[in-house]
Amino acid sequence: MKPKHEPLISVVIPTYNREDIITDALNSVYQQTYRPLEIIVVDDGSTDNTTGVVSHWIRSHSEDPSLFRTQLVYQRNGRAPAARNKGIRSAKGKYVQFLDSDDILYGNSIRLKFDAIQGSSCLYAYSKNHLLDCEGTIVGTCGQPWPKTGGAIATYLFDTIGPLIPSYFFDEIGGWDESLIATDEIELHGRLKARYGEGAYVDEFCHAARDHAGPRVSQTPTHPDPSSLIVIRKLIDLTKGSKLDTPAERNAISRLASSITESYAKYNHDEMAMQAFELAKAQSTGKRRTVFFLQSVLYHILPAPLFCKTFIHLRKLVAFTHRIRTLKQIS
Repeated sequence: MKPKHEPLISVVIPTYNREDIITDALNSVYQQTYRPLEIIVVDDGSTDNTTGVVSHWIRSHSEDPSLFRTQLVYQRNGRAPAARNKGIRSAKGKYVQFLDSDDILYGNSIRLKFDAIQGSSCLYAYSKNHLLDCEGTIVGTCGQPWPKTGGAIATYLFDTIGPLIPSYFFDEIGGWDESLIATDEIELHGRLKARYGEGAYVDEFCHAARDHAGPRVSQTPTHPDPSSLIVIRKLIDLTKGSKLDTPAERNAISRLASSITESYAKYNHDEMAMQAFELAKAQSTGKRRTVFFLQSVLYHILPAPLFCKTFIHLRKLVAFTHRIRTLKQIS
């Protein structure tokens, strides 16, 4: 264990009705090799025994408070962004690490990211992570280095839990956008990357994001949610007319908007899918612009529902072609 003079790091955990699994997240923080740590659990209006489970865990995990302490705060249900902001306001650490209550940190996660910051000129650090199914099997990964060719602002380099962020950042760039139901991490991380540039990349798996059937802090609504469209437009405004307004960044925004088009189309949210497609086309440049030629013809001649179904099939075809090319390169 390192000396006590290292800075306090705050781990903010928003939670909602997670009485069955939140102790996994808490234990993963307690088992960190880094000290000193504090946990801020923000209960987002749970209706089960989550607060009781967390309170019991706190009592059974006492330690020198100068090295480890846990605080439980409560708010009326306001979704994950509001819960994280409340956690930020309660945090006393020099750095903030977010952790969703259904996910887990690996033992060296915070240590590796803190050391990466100390060993570089970067102001924050981030890592890659595993994606687990409901049975705990690894089904994918997330996270990648800063792209050398540009386009970092709109590229999904890390998820919600990926970065270790200095707490003063939130005074300068603001907190989580509480109006967003989805893609809120893309919006916040866009501001983070635009303001502070490249982060120190830890080329190790530092946490696991778990899929499950239980309730979530941010529930997906049954009606069309414009959050993703709002985020795309905010990224465009964030980069437009600045040194970040490059062909690489415009194409990165276009790729994100295309992905969002497909997502809306899959749920038959045709109007929003069409708006996302317009944004994707408008942001595209160079060779990517030519890709939209055929799609634009279809866009103008097909009814919206049929265009959306066709767009999904075109995306599948492009993904299949990409996989074939990758396999050929490997072989």
